[in-house]
Amino acid sequence: MPAVSIITPTYGRPGLIARQHAIVAAQTLTDFEWLILDDSPAPSPYFATLDDSRVHYHHHPGERMLVSAKRNWLCERATASVIAQFDDDDYYAPPYLATMLGRLEAEGTDLVKLSQGDGAAIGEALYRVLTEPDQAQRMRAEATLIAPSLRWSAVADRYRALAADLLAGPTSRPARAQPDAPTTASETR
Repeated sequence: MPAVSIITPTYGRPGLIARQHAIVAAQTLTDFEWLILDDSPAPSPYFATLDDSRVHYHHHPGERMLVSAKRNWLCERATASVIAQFDDDDYYAPPYLATMLGRLEAEGTDLVKLSQGDGAAIGEALYRVLTEPDQAQRMRAEATLIAPSLRWSAVADRYRALAADLLAGPTSRPARAQPDAPTTASETR
């Protein structure tokens, strides 16, 4: 049984869900299964040829489902005792799953939510940049390759800004305005 079941409901976003695979594959915790439920009219061609036993892509060609029904369907099929919800249009830093499991164990809780509000993933990335000399260059590569494609994610905007600031060096930096929140999140993803 994997340590974590990642669930992702999606609809009509073949490019985003394919990019999300790169984000999931970059997680430092690799003991996971990734369950995807896609009720788009046509299945994603990306997953037809993907050879990764941890990824379980399900295409539901019938009537569109509410995102809550998709999440329930995915949770019913999850085999791990821990479930992580990854939206198809958000960025999750590589240590996200490891940080989440660490918090669950350290605090002895049954539920944990890491978000841009508490800065968990961004704080972890900042700590690693300050303690690992090569991390700033890795962040630059990720910000260049991944974050620009995630136009709807406020986390991606903050991640790009953080990477740019860190690469600028230890100069005095003006305070940054917070990016706008994503416009809308529809009930049917």
